[in-house]
Amino acid sequence: MVDPSSDAPPGLSWRPLLTIVAAGLLAGLLDFGLGEMTYEFFLPEVVAQPLGGAVSMRPTLETVARADSRNSSLTFGGMGGLLGLILGLVGGLMRRSIASAAKAGLVGLVLGASLGAVLPLVLIEPYRRMQVVRNSDDLFVPIGMHALLWGPLGAIAGLAYGIGRGRRGRALANLVGGLLGAVLATMVYDVVGAAVAPLGGTSDAISKTWATRLLARLLVPIGSALGIALGDAMAGPAPIPPADRPTPAGPPAAPLAAGD
Repeated sequence: MVDPSSDAPPGLSWRPLLTIVAAGLLAGLLDFGLGEMTYEFFLPEVVAQPLGGAVSMRPTLETVARADSRNSSLTFGGMGGLLGLILGLVGGLMRRSIASAAKAGLVGLVLGASLGAVLPLVLIEPYRRMQVVRNSDDLFVPIGMHALLWGPLGAIAGLAYGIGRGRRGRALANLVGGLLGAVLATMVYDVVGAAVAPLGGTSDAISKTWATRLLARLLVPIGSALGIALGDAMAGPAPIPPADRPTPAGPPAAPLAAGD
């Protein structure tokens, strides 16, 4: 007998998986388009520096790092907001609840955009100073930096999706799944980027070529979506809101006796 309180069979089925991954792909493509429109929006300030007995106006390490942190804040704020919004909406709509979709989408948008904008302002400038002294062949540092920037965005997307799906245990499982999916996608990006495009600047917060930027914008949302789908399967089916549940039919009315 089918339980009317569930809207999906237990385990990972193809339809929810494809829906979640398609949502991640959509978020990645939208973020890539917006990111290219604002690429290098903030330019490093030039400062007077002595050069061969003359004075040259050039950016310094500090001004380059400051501009990089601001550009990353703008870009990853958009990434986090879009990913949280779209996954939150999808979670609520898969539950067939517009109210849940609106609530989850709003939570994902606000938290994802806020976290995506704040983290680069904290992390990028120290990272750029570290790049001056670190071994350029060391992948652990850029992987760690990107994981700190992008992992929380996957977690917020998972949280928003879980809120939309409407069960406390689901939100936690989706949060962890989104976090792990984003971190694994980060590792793939840095390893593949260093191997395929060694001059593409994939160790930077935002790489130098459009192809490597597209790679990051696709891998992280899709990896997050796959992790969320896995968390969704582990959490089991989500409940249907009471207003959407079918009302059981009552017993048939007794026929009226003659003369009543």
